Amino acid sequence: MRTAMRFGCLLPLLLFVPVWGADCIEVVSAGGSPSFWGAVGEGAMAAGRELGVAIHYLNPSEETDKQGQDQLIRQLASLKCRALVLAPNAPERARQSALLMQQGTPVVFIDRTEADARPLALVGTDNDAAGRLAGEQMVRRLRGTGLHRVVLMRFKKGVQSTDEREQGFLDVVRKAGLTVVADPYLGPAESDARLRSEQVLRRLGKGFDAIFTPNETTTSGTLQTVQKLGLAGKVMLIGFDINPLLYEAIRQRTISVLVLQRPFQMGYVGVTLAWRAAHGARPSAARVDSGVTLLTHDNMNQKDILFFSNYRGVKPQ
Repeated sequence: MRTAMRFGCLLPLLLFVPVWGADCIEVVSAGGSPSFWGAVGEGAMAAGRELGVAIHYLNPSEETDKQGQDQLIRQLASLKCRALVLAPNAPERARQSALLMQQGTPVVFIDRTEADARPLALVGTDNDAAGRLAGEQMVRRLRGTGLHRVVLMRFKKGVQSTDEREQGFLDVVRKAGLTVVADPYLGPAESDARLRSEQVLRRLGKGFDAIFTPNETTTSGTLQTVQKLGLAGKVMLIGFDINPLLYEAIRQRTISVLVLQRPFQMGYVGVTLAWRAAHGARPSAARVDSGVTLLTHDNMNQKDILFFSNYRGVKPQ
């Protein structure tokens, strides 16, 4: 099953345009989630090779490392890059990006935005619709079983992308009559997710039937808790993103569904839009939806499914 939710059309994969001067583009991730951000970096580098432009791909240590991201963005001047592609991890990025654009530096956001931010474009998932898709999967799979108690393992308050996924999920499951028995925030690191999810699930005991996790770190951490507590295969787990651990869990049916994003495409299109803007062409759409698809045990060996997501380290058997 494939879902493509569009704000604007994705760019063609091959672009035949001239390169003027020794340009470079700085790409700064939000930090953490190595499989996801690694694929973003690969997409950015691929676009750079096609365009003949140098890409400086930089990562804060964690999503909580606001100062680290700020310092990386400040390297833009010393690198003499023409544009910035950014996954913001703090509200102050709205002001920072506005200042850069006033100074003539195009800024394109990927994956998420911040309140009051006005980048040239946002390239990422339609997160509300993707969260609703996860909720619809849970409702469909629980229908007729008599099971109805749901846990939402939230990521981190104030992160636009996961906030929207969580709300989209909640809107669907509550409308369907499912009961949300807990919705804790797990924190930005996988280690935080393991610790906090174990605390929550031990407290609930047998008082839940299904779990939703909205990103890679919450999914990986919660999966390890489910395995540790002997709940693998006994409770439904629907998650987001993919890495080798999560792919194997789909194989073993420990995870029922993974909602896969397209991080490679985010990096690729983000760089392409930024490069075009640096050479005078404004994006034709303010938002570009990179799309999602669903990974299940039934389609896990279909090459086009994993090609669609393009996560590194995960290949069909």
